[in-house]
Amino acid sequence: MIFNFALILCFLAICPSLANVVTRKVDHIFSSNVHPCDDFHDFVCNKEGRGELSPLLKELKNGFYSRLRNAFIHDDDTIVREFMKIYAGSNASFDVEIPDYGWNARRKLRVTYTDQTTNVKKEHDLVNIEYYLNLLYAKYIIEKDLNPQTWKDEMQALFEEVKSEVIDTIRAASWMPTKNKTEIESFLNEKRLHLGLPAQLEDVTLINNAIYKVRKRFIQMKQEWIPGTNCDKNCLLEYYSSFLKTAYEESVPHQVAYHLRVLNRYIIQNTFTTCEYGNYSNYLYMSPVLTYQPRSPIAKILKYFESTVSMSSLLFDDLQLNWDKSEGFSCYQNLSSCEPQWYEYQRNVDIIEGLRLASKIIAKKSAAVKFLESRDEFKSFNFSDLQWFFVQFESIWCQLDDQPTTEGKENSPLYIRQSPEFQMAFGCKSGHELYTRQEDMCYAL
Repeated sequence: MIFNFALILCFLAICPSLANVVTRKVDHIFSSNVHPCDDFHDFVCNKEGRGELSPLLKELKNGFYSRLRNAFIHDDDTIVREFMKIYAGSNASFDVEIPDYGWNARRKLRVTYTDQTTNVKKEHDLVNIEYYLNLLYAKYIIEKDLNPQTWKDEMQALFEEVKSEVIDTIRAASWMPTKNKTEIESFLNEKRLHLGLPAQLEDVTLINNAIYKVRKRFIQMKQEWIPGTNCDKNCLLEYYSSFLKTAYEESVPHQVAYHLRVLNRYIIQNTFTTCEYGNYSNYLYMSPVLTYQPRSPIAKILKYFESTVSMSSLLFDDLQLNWDKSEGFSCYQNLSSCEPQWYEYQRNVDIIEGLRLASKIIAKKSAAVKFLESRDEFKSFNFSDLQWFFVQFESIWCQLDDQPTTEGKENSPLYIRQSPEFQMAFGCKSGHELYTRQEDMCYAL
């Protein structure tokens, strides 16, 4: 058994001295006003306390973006500086936004200005320069070694393990016709994972040459251009944008430009998605931000946890497209005894089954092997592996600013109340808000 139930019960509320130890270790105040099995979101995020995450969890959320932003500022790119000069000293500002962690976070270049007539702040969105920014980002990712090969190898091995576990789960689904099992197993066996930058962008010499050519051509066109007498800031912005578009199209090899569009689209935190990688539709793309290796040993382990549940839920999401078409799934729905939770389960089957599978993998690994090279440090934080796994999972819903959000409080209970491992890890009992008897949980597999 990996669970020390006396320790768990003590941690939950009975022993304040242990809570203080945990607080000191992780530099984060977990809520003392709510039981984890009543409101896990408030317990982890604790807006009544410091109202922010520990440096550890912040690294998981925005470590990639912070290091990318710092590299961008230090580089002081020539072309970006030319755009900034347009608005120097005016009531408008030029900004390259590399946001912190967010479900829908996207990098974008923006120019904000105040309309003199309406006194309303507006924004120019410069699509043309985004492709050039991708070149810069690719350069920084390589130079700062944000996706080291050893870490990518670790994630690749994890993906194969998760895929094998999903296949075993399908094989064990007694209600599913053999024909469907065979088809789904074949579908899963064909799945491949690509991590980090597309292969064509992993050559820093190629990237630097492309950047040099774009800069040279942009400066040439700018120097040869004679602006009209009435060319204001918006006019300059339009011409500079067209110069950059032309310089990029003339200077960047086609194959690099093609894969930059993939990078541009999928450099989104905590989002796995299926995409056509080259000529293959069976590739799953794990973007550079998802492939980021945190610097502290404990954060590496939590990132490992995060990747486990993301991979699991993604494969179940792909499977759902298959089993929704099968009569077996409809038959199972009619036989289900887990009403009224069935609708919520069916709507969220990918993440619920993914979370279940990931927690089983974590529990099994915890009992059998060391986690990476830092097991001893990890255990010194007084959470069990499984407790840390769920804390990390919940932390993705915590806000780092004062913006109110209901997303986490709405979605989190749907997932964790369907998890036997969560109930076990935190000692949930009848009467707790998030308690669900195992026989009342919904299972499609």
